[in-house]
Parts: sequence; structure tokens; C-alpha cells
Amino acid sequence: MNEAFSIKKYLRDLKLPFCPGCGAFTVINAFLRAVHELGYKDLRNFVFCSGIGCSSWIPSPYFLADSIHTPHGRSIPVATGVKLVRPDLNVVVFGGDGDIVGIGLSHFVHAARRNLDVLVIMVNNMVYGMTGGQVAPTTPLKAKTTTTPYGNFEYPLDAVKLAVTAGANYAARWT
Repeated sequence: MNEAFSIKKYLRDLKLPFCPGCGAFTVINAFLRAVHELGYKDLRNFVFCSGIGCSSWIPSPYFLADSIHTPHGRSIPVATGVKLVRPDLNVVVFGGDGDIVGIGLSHFVHAARRNLDVLVIMVNNMVYGMTGGQVAPTTPLKAKTTTTPYGNFEYPLDAVKLAVTAGANYAARWT
């Protein structure tokens, strides 16, 4: 019989920094539940990489695991290095849309092209949220932000289509 899922066994006893109603709680719960359902009793065989932004705080320092907090937009190349040195580990990147397909766009494209066994989870809030809500590459057309008070005039980047176009074997969207 499978052991019941308890999120606490995967998290350090620290207060999470996210605002009430933030989607990060749902992402954390869904990810750790999937880890549990895949049969991992702990996160010993995982390394988490994250950059800068609200969602980059998801794994570090809260997950009971090794994690690397990188400069803005550089979590994917750091994760690539970890995977090349330790192919036995499950390497996971958490980051926001500004971090992954804004500042780190070139790394995202080349990681998709290389198809390394690295999982990238991009939490898309459609703005640079931690710095005040500026327009990002994923901001919807006509959306008002602090830097587009009359509405965004650019079409948003579709990260899933971009990953597939770059050659990723698997890309998905979850809402």
C-alpha cells in the first residue's frame, strides 16, 4: 500500500515567503505530490536550480534538497552543468517567465535544442513581478503594466511553442 502524501516531509520547517493567493503554493503542492506519486520518499536524488524572481524561491531554501540559487537568467546553464557532471541526479529548474524566457531566453532555446534530461518548470505570471510588475516577453497584448500604462503593444512569447520549435522532445502547459 502506498504511503499517504505529506508535503511536510519534503519541506524544511521555514515560513514560505509567498503572498496570500500566490500560485506558488499550488505549484509546490503539485510538484511534490508528483514526486511522491513517482515513488520518491525524499529529495535526496534531486538538485534544484533557480534564478531570480518570486517563483525562483520555490525550491530554495524550502525544499529538503540540494539547491543552487543562480544569477538572473542563468539557472538553465547551471542545471546543464550539474546534469553533465552528475547524470544520475534528477535536475530541476524552477523560475519565472522573466527569468526563463526573458533574461535567460538563449539558454532556454539551447537547452530545448540539446534535450538534456533536465526538467524546467516555468511559472508564468506574465510580468516581472518581484520588481513591480513590468512588462515581460510573456505579457499579453494590451495588458497594462507599470511600464506599459497604455497597454502592451507586443504579442506575447509562447514558451511551449518556442521549446517545441527549438526541438524539445517534451513541452507542456499546465494551468
